[in-house]
Amino acid sequence: MLKDLYVGVQNEMLNNLNISKIINHNVEKGNASENNWIEWFNTYLPKRYHTDKAFVIDSNDKVSEQIDIVI
Repeated sequence: MLKDLYVGVQNEMLNNLNISKIINHNVEKGNASENNWIEWFNTYLPKRYHTDKAFVIDSNDKVSEQIDIVI
């Protein structure tokens, strides 16, 4: 029963991510993917955690260019 629940959640997330792949504009595709991950994390992580979009800056002042979600 628990396995079925996890498989259902996994399938839901995969479906949401596949919908994002339909978008042809790269920036919007990235935004849609980030939003799906953020929603998923905020739904299933303990409430003491929160996720959001952010730029990550390293110790050499380089700014990230990929999907950036912080927890």
